[in-house]
Amino acid sequence: MLSSVAIHAGDFKLGQGFFDLAEELYAITIHSEDAKLKFGMDEMNKTHAFWLKS
Repeated sequence: MLSSVAIHAGDFKLGQGFFDLAEELYAITIHSEDAKLKFGMDEMNKTHAFWLKS
């Protein structure tokens, strides 16, 4: 998800909309803040890896 690189300036976190979309796209549920952090970092790493290859 390309939007994984867009974070809030004040708290450096991904917005709730990102997680809502992720739950819809991947048919998953992300319950805890720790799970959100891990998922967001994983998606950001995938995004960086994809665009480094291009």
